[in-house]
Amino acid sequence: MLFTIAIPTYNNHLTIKNAVNSCIRQDENLCYEVLILDNHSHDGTENILQEMCQVKPARLQVIRNPKTVTMYENHNLCLEHARGDYILFCHADDTLCENALQILHAKLQQRNFPQKYIVWGRSLFRDFFKNLNMAGVGFNTVLSGEDAYIPFFYSGLTPSGTCYGKYGLKEAGGFLQTKHRKATSDMSTMMYLAYLEFEFEMLDQLYFNREYASTAIKGSAEERVAALADALDVLVDKIGEAEFLKISCRAADIKSRPPLDFLTYLVRKKYHLREIKSLLLKNPTRLLRLLSNKSYRLLVKECFIKSSFN
Repeated sequence: MLFTIAIPTYNNHLTIKNAVNSCIRQDENLCYEVLILDNHSHDGTENILQEMCQVKPARLQVIRNPKTVTMYENHNLCLEHARGDYILFCHADDTLCENALQILHAKLQQRNFPQKYIVWGRSLFRDFFKNLNMAGVGFNTVLSGEDAYIPFFYSGLTPSGTCYGKYGLKEAGGFLQTKHRKATSDMSTMMYLAYLEFEFEMLDQLYFNREYASTAIKGSAEERVAALADALDVLVDKIGEAEFLKISCRAADIKSRPPLDFLTYLVRKKYHLREIKSLLLKNPTRLLRLLSNKSYRLLVKECFIKSSFN
């Protein structure tokens, strides 16, 4: 089987039917399954899924966890139970366009079906292209080696709407787990996979609708950095401080659109402090202009006030 479309769900009775229907409407000529991991929902989601299985029993595989596990564990259970060579996630409050698998199949065929490879397309709402744009990268460009890290200095890549080589991701151990439930773990996981020599590519074609983004980080710059720190600390523990320093030095050298939250984390850890201070001081006019940005103010405070007392 070529594809598994995986839907991890927990208490999504209002949206689960639309998500599943969008997944079973894919090209019948492509070999795929729709795998649903119900994380022990208690809001009626289970009954909806049972009814849908009676309509499309051959296409759907529903597994219900005996107890609720973490969001990351549920994604890794999807990975464990998937039968396809590639796993495409679709969160239970999102939907796929009808030609999603066709688009992905064409790209995978063009790339000769690689395994250490992650590919995604454009989305209605919350499109990842802003990250590529800040990193100076275009569509349909394979990112590998040191370049693979750069977009993920800005934020993580949500699994929803993203296609992974299943065997490569399983060999890597799946998604890194953190204590924080928000999506910053996607950042640390993507950096870890780049460290393991995965390649990444964003397509210029629309095949996904991510409207709600229930795990996206909201709140103050301080709250975002706190969540980010939780995820990146796991990455540092995983690969070691020396290796992380090699990776993160690229972030301290980005002059055009510095990844502010990531740099704030580095400053708090005393990583590349001299280089980051130098980056900020090279353009004092821009520094003053951007002090209205809360993330920028937090970084400046960490660099020139807090670090002076430590």
